[in-house]
Amino acid sequence: GNLIVEQDVSFNSGLFVTGDVSFNNDLHISGNLIVEQDVSFNSGLFVTGDVSFNDRLHVGKDVDISGDLVVQRDLLVQRDVSFNKSLTISGNLTVFGATTFNTLDISGSVTFDNNVDISGNLLVHGDVSLNSGLFVTTDVSFNNDLHISGNLIVEQDVSFNSGLFVTGDVSFNNDLHISGNLIVEQ
Repeated sequence: GNLIVEQDVSFNSGLFVTGDVSFNNDLHISGNLIVEQDVSFNSGLFVTGDVSFNDRLHVGKDVDISGDLVVQRDLLVQRDVSFNKSLTISGNLTVFGATTFNTLDISGSVTFDNNVDISGNLLVHGDVSLNSGLFVTTDVSFNNDLHISGNLIVEQDVSFNSGLFVTGDVSFNNDLHISGNLIVEQ
């Protein structure tokens, strides 16, 4: 039959129950709770101290972390990641695949080991050094002096819309046609 106790009950040794146990109010345990099988909580779990999991933690829905998240080893994410504020990386960043930036500000040196394609304008505020050839397929405009320390080789006609001043010798290896006056001074 049933055992009905109207007051407190004390067991000074173990309590062994072979069937289900139901508590219809709070359960206070002053020692450790050791469970040999799975545990199911059908409502919230609130823990005021640290929690340690010595194996994997599987979460079926969202995780909300109100404080810092510290990961001691690699972080592997199978899908997209969104950062709604700044991202600081103190080591190297390696990206495989296409990367899109709305604005990219770099305060240090940049090295590209392959081609760089720019669809818009390239605006440079300092000097530009090209350690190999420069190939341009359309017009080039220089709005100030052009200094060439080597030879200037032009494959097609040359037009000077103002004066031509030469400080050294000039050689013409073919005919010279002058449509105006030739004035020679010594």
